[in-house]
Amino acid sequence: MKAGAMTPVLIAMGLTLACASSTEPLQGANTISGQVEGRSLELLDTVAKIFPGPRLFLVLSSAGALCLDYEGAGGFLQHKNETSLVLEVHFAGEPAPGTYAVDPSAPPSTAHASGQFTVNDATCGIAFSQPTDGGGTVTITKLDSSEVAGSFDVKFKGGGSLQGTFHRTQCPDFVDRNAPGCK
Repeated sequence: MKAGAMTPVLIAMGLTLACASSTEPLQGANTISGQVEGRSLELLDTVAKIFPGPRLFLVLSSAGALCLDYEGAGGFLQHKNETSLVLEVHFAGEPAPGTYAVDPSAPPSTAHASGQFTVNDATCGIAFSQPTDGGGTVTITKLDSSEVAGSFDVKFKGGGSLQGTFHRTQCPDFVDRNAPGCK
């Protein structure tokens, strides 16, 4: 092989790694424990995005490559046999770190959090779903245009609770809508 022939390959590999790293969770900071009516979540990936409203949309899931899937599908994509916890934090003003009480009945214009624990079946149908009941908090310790970090301790209507941490780069091209299809 000629000297310098590997340069384009190495540049291409570097670009691929740079793109992949911008959509990967930050290592070691995404955890979850607890159960909802005897069901737990084996965490594989996390995705975060601040949408107008303003509100933070955070998904902790048993499915992988969420940011790439959501961006490719043009929105929130369901996965076969997926277990997920979706947390939303609504801000009263500009998005900011802080502790947000879980209050699913609060109007969107007030600072609060809400959530939904869902288990999909093999056709992406909902096999089990349980909303948060107003107990618990979501704490955001870092929030900027590229990263979101914090912790949560949330309780559910049918019983049970989930606790954990998250640290994630934001998914830049994820849009706020449900995508058709099932992966």
